[in-house]
Amino acid sequence: MTNKEFKVINLTPHEVTVFLKDDTDLSKAMVIPPSGEVARCEQKDVFMGIISGIPIYKSDLGDVKNLPDSQDDTIYLVSTPVAEKMKAVRDDLYVPAGFVRNERGQIQGCTFLAKH
Repeated sequence: MTNKEFKVINLTPHEVTVFLKDDTDLSKAMVIPPSGEVARCEQKDVFMGIISGIPIYKSDLGDVKNLPDSQDDTIYLVSTPVAEKMKAVRDDLYVPAGFVRNERGQIQGCTFLAKH
């Protein structure tokens, strides 16, 4: 992949903060706001049993909803389940990766985007 300008559309419900060049100074970060549309996988939970009094389910991913068609020079930020489900048919889906955490372990942002 070359260093090319793309339109980035965030299809998650969260703002995505990308810290550039390993600099965790928030004032130098790129913040990608949510687009207002959220791509999601339908999920079917199948009861498996109970362990130590806790119900256990297996979650199967279903169809992806609210994912726009591919567009030239556009990439989409999506959740990991959406990227995983669509990886065989879409090459324009990315997920936040290289997480930066604060002292309490909470995610503050990421340092790059990844493909599945």
